[in-house]
Amino acid sequence: MMVSSVIPLKLKSANLFGPLGLALFMLIVQVIALSLAVPLKSNDMSAFENPESLLNPLIYIVLIVIYAAIVLLIIKYKLRWLLKAIINPAMIVTWLAGLYLAWSGHWFASPWLHVKLALVLAMSAVHGFFSRWLKDFAADRRPRSQKFYRIINEVPTILMIFIVIMVIVKPF
Repeated sequence: MMVSSVIPLKLKSANLFGPLGLALFMLIVQVIALSLAVPLKSNDMSAFENPESLLNPLIYIVLIVIYAAIVLLIIKYKLRWLLKAIINPAMIVTWLAGLYLAWSGHWFASPWLHVKLALVLAMSAVHGFFSRWLKDFAADRRPRSQKFYRIINEVPTILMIFIVIMVIVKPF
């Protein structure tokens, strides 16, 4: 009987610095961004030199790919508790920062923001579904086909593209 496959991976404190450092870094960046939002807005400054540049969403997408790679490594090494410690707080901070920025920018009356918020709610719902399916996978339950999971895996990317378009283009 192979017991080692059931025992969780033992971690040394040095191995935790990277993922925990990443979570701490993300939190610090969000706090700094929130503290700079009002002063930047009042001085007609923006985070990017050219807010209209198409390079801005590309930078954002690269950061998301890097973040996804880190999450996949966490899943590979079965550090589910660490996944919860990073993703859930990041989602909460993102929601709070987004609502604060919408409030400070007086955009709640803008129709584009309503569409964006609906898309972000859909993204949060997808996150909930993925969390449940991850538990099912861990229990070796796969009630749907591989094709379904491959297609549904693209939904966050599509949602993100439309969210970024809403923010940059503000079509209505």
